[in-house]
Order: sequence, then structure tokens, then C-alpha cells
Amino acid sequence: MKSESTKNYVSMCGNKCEFSETDSSSAEAACKLPSLSTSKSVTDFKIEQPKILDSKLYFGTSVAEVAKMFDFNNMNFNSDSSAACVAGMQFREGYVGVLSKIKFFLGDSQLMTVYAGKTKFQGSNDGSSYTDLFTFDENVHPGWNYYEWDTATQPAYSYYRFSGEQFGCNINEAEFTGVETIKDTANTHTCSPKLFFDGVE
Repeated sequence: MKSESTKNYVSMCGNKCEFSETDSSSAEAACKLPSLSTSKSVTDFKIEQPKILDSKLYFGTSVAEVAKMFDFNNMNFNSDSSAACVAGMQFREGYVGVLSKIKFFLGDSQLMTVYAGKTKFQGSNDGSSYTDLFTFDENVHPGWNYYEWDTATQPAYSYYRFSGEQFGCNINEAEFTGVETIKDTANTHTCSPKLFFDGVE
């Protein structure tokens, strides 16, 4: 397990159990899991602290450009001239992002009229049917813009996207702050361990 830990390992709830040499012996192999939370425990008990989320699973009408929105560089932007545009991020299967805040950076070369009253930020759990979370208003401006949710209204979705008319998704940078967690609102959550040998379950 030690010599081939990238191929031979145990997975729990979609998380790899990392081999621990100090806790292992010649007779037993031990591994350690990262902390696990659910949308129930995050929403009700705040057992994880929010951080900037980046699943690296991006999608949009200009797929090759979307990653520029999440590269921590506000000098370039998601260039999309589609008549109706979308650009966003999804989380791995079985997980959601519980958001407390987002911020997005708009360049000063773009007319704010392409965003105001038109570009929306939306969430979805199936990637097909979306709920509007907010619409850019007349206060949108070049530079950083912010939107926050209080504890009682924090959205928890598997997909988040910006949706707009032509040029309405030309956003230089976006940051989602929150917690990536298991999608489960029940009081308890159970998942079975999966053993992978030579990369195959």
C-alpha cells in the first residue's frame, strides 16, 4: 500500500484515505481521512469554516475561457460573445457548495449596461433546472463587487453559474467562499468504504 498508494487505497465518501506510515505495522496498514461534513452539519452546527472554493470543474458556453474566472488573476477574463451566455463551477458528485459570500471582478473596459438587470447568479442541483440567487443591479461597477448571505439563507447547490445576455458573462475573476460538503440534510450519514487495487475498485 505504501509503495503504490496512488493505485492501492481506501476511499470513504469520495475522499481518499491517506496512508499513514507511523500508524501502520508489518501486519496492518493504517490510513487517515480528512474531516467530513454534510450540508446538515454545516448549516446547523457550522462544523467547518468557510474558505475560497475551487473544484476545478468548470462549465459554460465558452468552455475554454471559463477557467480564467477562477485563476486568481483579474487581468484576464472569461471572453464569451454568445447571445445567451453561462459560466460557472460544479462540485464533485454527491457534494454541494454551501456559500456564504461571492465576489466578482469586472474590468473597466466593459460597459456596465451589459450586466445591470441582466446577468444573474444561479444555483442548481441537477445542472438543468436553475434557481436565481441574485441579479446584478444598477450598483454593479468596475472592480470587485460582493454579495453575501446570512446564515439562514446560505444556498447549497451542486452547480453555480453566471447567466446573461451577450457579453454579460465577461467576468475577470470570481471567488466563491463557503464549504464543500456532502449533500445530505439528514441527522446521520452513512457511506461504505471502497477498496481500490491497482486503481480499480
